[in-house]
Amino acid sequence: MLATLTQLGLWIVAFWQVSCCDVPLTANRIHDFHSVLQVDFAALSEVVGRIESGWLRVRHDGQQVVLLTEANNLVVWDIVQDRAVTDYQVKGQDGLPANMMDAFWTPSGRMILSLHHDGATYTLARFEVQTESLSIYPLVAQQGTPVRVWGNDEQAWLEWMPHDSTQIPYITALNADGQEVQRFASIAEQDRDSVVRIGRMPAPLAITANEQGAVRLWNLEQEALLHEVTLDQMPVFGHINGVNGRNLVWRDAYSDTLNLVDFESGAQTQVATLNGQYVQALLLGAEADVVLAVNVDLQPIVWAWVLPNPQPIELGEYRACGRTPDMVQLSENGTTLVIGCDTGIDVWRVESP
Repeated sequence: MLATLTQLGLWIVAFWQVSCCDVPLTANRIHDFHSVLQVDFAALSEVVGRIESGWLRVRHDGQQVVLLTEANNLVVWDIVQDRAVTDYQVKGQDGLPANMMDAFWTPSGRMILSLHHDGATYTLARFEVQTESLSIYPLVAQQGTPVRVWGNDEQAWLEWMPHDSTQIPYITALNADGQEVQRFASIAEQDRDSVVRIGRMPAPLAITANEQGAVRLWNLEQEALLHEVTLDQMPVFGHINGVNGRNLVWRDAYSDTLNLVDFESGAQTQVATLNGQYVQALLLGAEADVVLAVNVDLQPIVWAWVLPNPQPIELGEYRACGRTPDMVQLSENGTTLVIGCDTGIDVWRVESP
């Protein structure tokens, strides 16, 4: 393990985090939003090990990010301090590093939940960042494969794909001791007339759409349909703002237009005309007044539109990659954009000139 920070150091860092870096991206700060930190993976190899993937998970408040090494170490990188503060690894039954499948920061920022497999067995890991305490729980997977994890400091939720393709994907809840306390069929997957489930939604939310334009927002934990709106076209890709978000930015199957919908009011806005240009990552600020697009038409540029009168704003190029970004995330509080590539990460934030 990397060296643990002292309690005094943690207090200083916490104070610094609150005082320096909690400004969300909003319409009136759009021109103060730019790259503030670039991390070169090649320079880290002697410290954390070799990294060749831009896979990442941004903490909900944007202060830290999890990176993944080739050796399947999960490395916690502190953005404010610009350094690795800790790491952990899960081993399989053969004693070798298990492959990481998914990971999730709990809302408190204290803990990381992660899924792992060694080819034969599956494992849930709970890692408490400050104390570097790692708990590992084998998962019973006779009926399916776990594909997604989320939760809080007391409970983990897993989404499973059944081995029998005629069966509906299901959800399980595990307590802090790793014991299964709930199991039920996924309500979103029971939406029989849907033809698409939009990916990359922040858990526990899920969004489905059908050919008639009905778009439904679900809460997987509550087994509840939260909202339904009808659109002129079927969205196939998009992003909702925050875990309790109500606004969805989306594009259609042909990338004709970029659009915004408010699930609560049903209000719809056309943000931009894309004319077939591919958009790799769509993101939406916490207040739904800023839309971000990364890697539009395969160009390494961050674009923005400010509502209610959207006009394209070119914010600048992101850190050079050897390929298109592997992952792009905006923290749920809307403060921090992280672009992960094969060569490193690029962190964007609001910062006055």
